[in-house]
Amino acid sequence: MLQVSNGRAQASVTDYVVAAYKAADPKLAMEAISLDGTASPWGIGMKPDNKQLIDSVKGALDSLIKSGEYGRLLKAWNLDALAVESAVVNGGK
Repeated sequence: MLQVSNGRAQASVTDYVVAAYKAADPKLAMEAISLDGTASPWGIGMKPDNKQLIDSVKGALDSLIKSGEYGRLLKAWNLDALAVESAVVNGGK
């Protein structure tokens, strides 16, 4: 992205989260483009035997999603294209 901002490159391929963060900086004069079919969900690693923690974290995330706060946070960082409808454990398996 440094090469793009100084004119030595036309584009940079990186995680959308990184690209969106950089695009939010007006000094860099960049745009982030989401590529269909490349979205990769983010996760939180926890020990599988701690069911209480897993359930608590999942519940908290689902609460943020349901309240709309999750969407507002993503939008504030130009990441609303990565929104999910619910928190899932192990890909829902």
